[in-house]
Amino acid sequence: MVDPKQGGMRASDADRERVAQRLRTALDEGRLSVTEYDERLQGAYGATTLGELEPLTSDLPEPKPSPELVAREEQGQGGQGVARLGGRRGHHDRDLGCGFGRLG
Repeated sequence: MVDPKQGGMRASDADRERVAQRLRTALDEGRLSVTEYDERLQGAYGATTLGELEPLTSDLPEPKPSPELVAREEQGQGGQGVARLGGRRGHHDRDLGCGFGRLG
């Protein structure tokens, strides 16, 4: 059995994409050169396990939440509102309200 504490757990596409986003941010902030970014990005997309992903960002600061998210949470709007299904506006969007006892 694979020991997740040893970094042997298989990485998902979402794990690789999270690392790629951190690398893009580091490049934008001037923390990585284009060459370093390219090498690490190739490593991220080629990684099979979480243990292979960890060293790619170990010398980078932890990501900070966006100012918009912080402001929303401070105002108490973190998870409130209407949720939408569907990625585009149009007839595929459906509002999910608090209609307990209501069908359709």
